[in-house]
Amino acid sequence: MTSLCKVCLKSEILCSVCEEKLKKGEISPYEVKFSKTVHELSERFPPLKDAKFLKVVEGRNVLFVITEKNHAPRFVGRGGKIVRLLSEKMGTEIKIIDSSEDVKKIIDEISKPARVLTTSVVYTPNGTKRRIILSSEPPVKKAELSSLAEALTGEKVEVVW
Repeated sequence: MTSLCKVCLKSEILCSVCEEKLKKGEISPYEVKFSKTVHELSERFPPLKDAKFLKVVEGRNVLFVITEKNHAPRFVGRGGKIVRLLSEKMGTEIKIIDSSEDVKKIIDEISKPARVLTTSVVYTPNGTKRRIILSSEPPVKKAELSSLAEALTGEKVEVVW
């Protein structure tokens, strides 16, 4: 699922290791809540037991869940039943995005209604970075969008509009 330990998934509080990850920003409060919610629902929906996600990104009135390659259907469920339950328990709309898509498609999906106009490689004295140019301001914070793109590509990323 995520980087929470099994004890923390079942507990109301976090162990010192998971608490430290939360303080350092390695995991977000939304990832903690989402992990616990998925764990809770996995008893009713067996596909969730093996379902893995990479990151939960907060947008305006929506959470984007980036899953491991080909794991999105496990979070959606037949007819969208699982994702609807997850949305109810989380108290906000959830969009599931499969990481098997290329980074441009993932950023495009998260940035809607803004669109990715272009991506390019920028050469700087400190190395290279990828620049993603959007058509307008996205519903996700610039820093979140950049860190998500960096986590998915392993490259330095700059998002501009």
